[in-house]
Amino acid sequence: MESSLFLVRHGETEWNLSCRFQGQLDSPLTEKGVRQVQQLAEFFAKVQVGKMFSSPIGRALETARMIKRQQIKCRLEMDEHLKEISFGSFARSTREELEKIHPGLWESREKNKWEFRWLNGESYADVYQRVGDFIADNAGDLVSGKAIIVAHETVNKVLIGRLLTLPRQQILRLRHPHGVIIRWRGLKQSRQVEHIDITVASPTWQAGLVYKT
Repeated sequence: MESSLFLVRHGETEWNLSCRFQGQLDSPLTEKGVRQVQQLAEFFAKVQVGKMFSSPIGRALETARMIKRQQIKCRLEMDEHLKEISFGSFARSTREELEKIHPGLWESREKNKWEFRWLNGESYADVYQRVGDFIADNAGDLVSGKAIIVAHETVNKVLIGRLLTLPRQQILRLRHPHGVIIRWRGLKQSRQVEHIDITVASPTWQAGLVYKT
């Protein structure tokens, strides 16, 4: 059986809609977010999956549990390593609020985005390390059979970047929109990666990843 790894992002939330930094805090799914998760569940109802890993943060876990209802035999395991990047003291803020209260902070971040650590929070480098621990701990499940990971945009970007050994700047340019599934096929033999947007009419698999334009 060809192995496949599916990366899923949680549905849209209220703070996504208002452009607030969520990180390891949480906000409810919007109506659109619930529809996105329902579409994810419908998609995976037609896919044989052996195991599902989920971030323990509410929006991801709710997404995973809705998928699990269609995957009764699939094992669901929460993993702390899959939490979103922590924005620390700046969680709940918008970029505009951040720039008003801390002028120059965003510019400083953009100059060294990979190493920039939010006050009382994390950097991309920190997430890269803990995602590496997740891969090491679960290598057997990730390279055999079929597995789903339900997490967050930053974590999923770093995870796929680490699996594909992408350079830092390429990882930073990646996007994982809501409703898009990333699939890595034949993990032992190749690095064939593709994505599908299940929120559009007649969705089809597209080669490659989604990048910022």
